[in-house]
Amino acid sequence: GGGVLVGGGSFAMSGESVIAYNKGTSWGGGVNVTNTATFTMSENCRIVHNDAGKGGGVSLFGSTVFNMTGGSISDNTASTFGGGVLVSSSEAVTLGGTSVIDNNMINNSENNVYLQDGKNIIIGTKTGESAETIGNGVAIPTNGFIIGVTTQTNPSKDSPVQFTTNGT
Repeated sequence: GGGVLVGGGSFAMSGESVIAYNKGTSWGGGVNVTNTATFTMSENCRIVHNDAGKGGGVSLFGSTVFNMTGGSISDNTASTFGGGVLVSSSEAVTLGGTSVIDNNMINNSENNVYLQDGKNIIIGTKTGESAETIGNGVAIPTNGFIIGVTTQTNPSKDSPVQFTTNGT
């Protein structure tokens, strides 16, 4: 990782912490999470203005866990996959609360989250809020939480992209 390499154990960002202006030569410009590591983001922390070949903001590879309940991953770039977040072979990715992943780019095109085949993201909601299912397993919290996802292969009737809510 250009900024932080988490090769095992756990790493948490909270409060007003910032990881910015780093360059990874291949994986994870801001944070590269590998092996069996856990990465947690909450509150108002930010991962911004980082660059890498894959996963400009955050790269998840191996049996990793990523929980994001707040903070932002914005204005990062990658040359191939995942301008904001690359979900390569991660075990669990959960997004919710006040999380923001936006304005991340690949070759001047917005690319916020890249999912490799067979990977899932659980989108949670704030306590007391509900989610609205809009089809094909896609659940969007009614507070307007939106995330853009690019997948390895184009979704089809036989292989849709699915989002589910954890109902909290």
